[in-house]
Amino acid sequence: MPYISSIERIGEERGEKKGKAETLLKLIQRRFGIVPEAIQVRVASANLGELELWLDRILDADSAQAVLQ
Repeated sequence: MPYISSIERIGEERGEKKGKAETLLKLIQRRFGIVPEAIQVRVASANLGELELWLDRILDADSAQAVLQ
C-alpha cells in the first residue's frame, strides 16, 4: 500500500466533502425547488459528518430546512 501524506489525505477529505455538498444541494433543489442562499452557505460550511446526516434525511424531510435540523 503506497504512503499517503497528510496533505493528500486532507485533499481527499476536501474532495469528498465538496462532492457530498454538491450532491446534497442538487437533491434539495430537485426535491424542494430553489435553494435559499442561507442553506447554500450552511451546506458549504458543514463538516463531512453533517453532510452525511443531511443526505440521509433528504428522503424523509418535508422541507429543505427540515433536512438541516
